[in-house]
Amino acid sequence: FVVTRTPKGFVCWCDRCRRTTSINNRVPSARDCLRIADEHMRNDIQPLRKHVKRDPARVSEVKKAYVALPFDVTKIIPLKALLWLNKYNVTKEELEAYGICYSPVFERLILPVYDVNKRLIYWQGRYFGDGSSDKHPKYFNVRSTREDIWFDTKTDSEVIVVVEDILSALAIGRSGYRAIALLGSYISDSLILRLQALTNESNAGLQSKGKQVCVWLDLD
Repeated sequence: FVVTRTPKGFVCWCDRCRRTTSINNRVPSARDCLRIADEHMRNDIQPLRKHVKRDPARVSEVKKAYVALPFDVTKIIPLKALLWLNKYNVTKEELEAYGICYSPVFERLILPVYDVNKRLIYWQGRYFGDGSSDKHPKYFNVRSTREDIWFDTKTDSEVIVVVEDILSALAIGRSGYRAIALLGSYISDSLILRLQALTNESNAGLQSKGKQVCVWLDLD
């Protein structure tokens, strides 16, 4: 079902019915359209919230054998979350490339992590609702029971920078370096072995050693 704005009103096309209907009326501004769409979205989501007994994100971290995204994730990210992402210079291309999305029911921005087989192994939800911090912690992490979990920008670079969080990794990757986020401040043995293997690799056609690893954690 497609709705097209025109100077005279709206033209509606239904693909199933194969029919076109014109609605000649005052054309609301883009701001009005977004406001009305937001009201409808809230009305549609409110009944769903009644079926959710509690926000599973009341605990800081959940480990599961199988990790899945919230059932209602969407690529439509509300303005409040977009402004927050803009502070960290996150681009539309990065949103698409790394699968960043939003859960309207839980009011959380979802930052997912996938393994080399494109299987979801972790996600972090950043809360953007109006509820109290006691019931809804700012950050909530869901990870699989496996220990070798990290976020890798896979940027083609001879320098690897190890950081704590995903947004820091995106900033490093944006600068042209490969970044690996520990998703905390602990580095697993498997990641140490992986980094060691990378540093021992020789560049194709060159005598120099492989990649250089730098550690850049938060100030605390």
